[in-house]
Amino acid sequence: MNATKTASVRLKAENFRAPERHPDYSVWIGLTLFLIVLGIALSLSGSVSAFADFRAFLIVICGTLAIMGLSFSGKTLRLSLMALREHLFQKPETPQDRALSLMDIASIARRDGLLSLQTIKSRLHAREAFLRSGLEMVTDGRTQASINRLLNQEIDAEIERLQGAIGLLRRGAEAAPAMGLIGTLIGLVQMLSTLDDPSTIGPAMAVALLTTFYGALLGSAFFAPLAGKLELQARNLILRQELVIATMLSIVGQENPRMLEQVLNSKLPASERINYFKDV
Repeated sequence: MNATKTASVRLKAENFRAPERHPDYSVWIGLTLFLIVLGIALSLSGSVSAFADFRAFLIVICGTLAIMGLSFSGKTLRLSLMALREHLFQKPETPQDRALSLMDIASIARRDGLLSLQTIKSRLHAREAFLRSGLEMVTDGRTQASINRLLNQEIDAEIERLQGAIGLLRRGAEAAPAMGLIGTLIGLVQMLSTLDDPSTIGPAMAVALLTTFYGALLGSAFFAPLAGKLELQARNLILRQELVIATMLSIVGQENPRMLEQVLNSKLPASERINYFKDV
């Protein structure tokens, strides 16, 4: 359903509020539910303690983290962890909310002039760095070509940072099953080398099977879903930033906000399109 806004209300620059970002609890809820289901399944199948083995844990968990660390430079790891904290556990505004907010900005600029953008910029949160940068370029009198080039460069830099974070998670999803296989081979070698002592066969076989279990669990139920979620967040971020660029170019070109609404709707999915001037 299209979002509407009563454009006849004279929004003032000093009253402007950008869409809020909130913690995204879906990651924690999903992991908690998965652990509960897994715990119930293990409890029904017998003793839960039978699935706990420190050696298997050490091989898979520590081995996977070591491989992830070896696969990337220190700078990439640091930037990737920052991207994970910023985008994976924070729920951004929807593209629709961002479009309505940008229409407010364009309408204020059209009515009150470019100087009003300074007031809007001062009211933005620090995390709105991309929008702040765009507003600053507009008020500095940069050309459309310059704004388009510089803001797209910022998008490219953010995409690179997100791709590093996604690559880190994907590497973990690949390394965990591989470490599980290595642990299985270690357990089998230990078992075959001590066949003359039946008391060692059980523990060695447990390591062999549990490392495979841990590896599949860590790769398929943790790293892979988080990587997929971050990819969705990245696409959402790129769309929202493209809406910002379109708005900045429209303001500099002194276009009517009605034209900007059409441009924004051409970028938005059908379910997210807005109807800003419905009541005018």
